[in-house]
Amino acid sequence: MHRPLVRQPLSRPAPGVSDWEHSIKRTAFTLIEALAVIAVVGALLAIFLPSLASTRQSARAAVCAANLHTLATAVALYRDSNRDLIPVAESPWNDTTRFATAVLAQPFEALRPELGEPKNWDTFAPAHCPCDSLVGPVVGFSYWYLPSVSFAFLTTLTPEARLERITAVQREFRSTQNRVLWQDLNPVAHAGRQGTMWQWQYASSDGSVRITTPTMPEAGWAQYWLNR
Repeated sequence: MHRPLVRQPLSRPAPGVSDWEHSIKRTAFTLIEALAVIAVVGALLAIFLPSLASTRQSARAAVCAANLHTLATAVALYRDSNRDLIPVAESPWNDTTRFATAVLAQPFEALRPELGEPKNWDTFAPAHCPCDSLVGPVVGFSYWYLPSVSFAFLTTLTPEARLERITAVQREFRSTQNRVLWQDLNPVAHAGRQGTMWQWQYASSDGSVRITTPTMPEAGWAQYWLNR
């Protein structure tokens, strides 16, 4: 035969102790319980914070890839409107004329209609990699236009030689199926991805965006731009 359940009376506060004080004493954590909670929270943070940082870095790299795709698409639109010609731009690797933000801006200026007529390059998001806090904020752009290397140092050439160089580069570009158009200025912007110390993202004329590992030291490349 089952014994009837007997409701246990609630504990009464001691004489001189209010109900509120008695409730606090019954529900408060002991020191050991508090330390256990802190240890559990610390362990959870140690587990999840690295993955959150990795997720944030991957999201920024995805934005960078979208920027490069936007710039490559702008070149494709430019070619459609200009008899398959690509924008002409001076090479920034010029120790004679010295580097200037205006040199990096040349292809952006040529593509202004295709990029939606931005009022200010400083606030134009596709010109800035969210992973790049070193080079882009100093020189004004996070990406550079690789065909400019082929056009080379146009301002140092005679008008005849300049026209000859431009014509040759345009002909070469048209004869190639897929050419790299844009690339990160700062290879440490994506540091740590795929287990390497530095990497570039680059966009090709077909609109694809890939990642590659540069052969030169990352510090040397970044410092080149910062010391111009």
